[in-house]
Amino acid sequence: MVSRVGVLLMHHGAPGSENEVPGFLARLTGGRSSPAMEMAYLAKFRRCGGSPQAFLVDKLAEALQVALRPRLADCLVTQGSLFGRGSIADAVSDLAVAGVSTLVAVVLVPQRSRATADRYLARLREAIDAAGLTAPLAWVDGWATEPHLVAAFASRVAEALADLPPATASTPPTIFTAHSLPRAALSEGDPFVAELQATAAAVAQATGLADWQLAYQSPGRLPGPWLGPFVGDTLRHLAERGERLALVVPIQFLFDNLETLYDLDVELRRQADALGIELCRASAPNDTPLLVAALAALVSSALP
Repeated sequence: MVSRVGVLLMHHGAPGSENEVPGFLARLTGGRSSPAMEMAYLAKFRRCGGSPQAFLVDKLAEALQVALRPRLADCLVTQGSLFGRGSIADAVSDLAVAGVSTLVAVVLVPQRSRATADRYLARLREAIDAAGLTAPLAWVDGWATEPHLVAAFASRVAEALADLPPATASTPPTIFTAHSLPRAALSEGDPFVAELQATAAAVAQATGLADWQLAYQSPGRLPGPWLGPFVGDTLRHLAERGERLALVVPIQFLFDNLETLYDLDVELRRQADALGIELCRASAPNDTPLLVAALAALVSSALP
């Protein structure tokens, strides 16, 4: 018999306002941010009118709590981030005070990588120890082909295709994008790339995309090789074969943020314009009910 269930949605985090940018960057860089870094980030933030991620995660937590009520009458859903406002430690402390008897922790990155999973789990374990929480833990990550998730991405692809110019003769070549990771962080047998391929293949099948490939975006500042090919190079190859229209689908991102709103909609679009390619981008799932349904199914499956 499950009594009070706590559900923790864990995510990278993003600043919700300009005032939150310095603290976010300080946490992200381990205190090594600089005024120049802050100014560069703020320029992107302002160019995009801010990042909706913090708002969208809060909204998702509220919707998930409502969706879970038919099965879990006593359920508390909250969110905690690695680097944004509302830390994992604060969220776990609140759940401990609320007296949850079971904790379900969901990583809001559908495709699992060991490095990413280990970081979230370590932060969660620290928070659990600090809060003195003794409730059993159900851990959820690696949900790359959950049916509702695939449907959520597919619905965004369908919306993007519906917005193509009426004269478009056929479905354009598609680039599924994911955040690049340092190659050194991907140990032998890491499932990250295979899970990205699995999500992309499932969405392509659901939407009838025959000409697609996977590329990576937004590499960080760490030295050493990063996972590729990069999306700009892939776009250039499309231009070289004569393509004049391309669809970009950020397959790893559940929420639009600066990595989609700036890195794709501004920087990549600028490259596309220079190459003579019209760029069409599918939105992230964001607040679609299909994403709520995916998480509700994951939480329900994790409980006894």
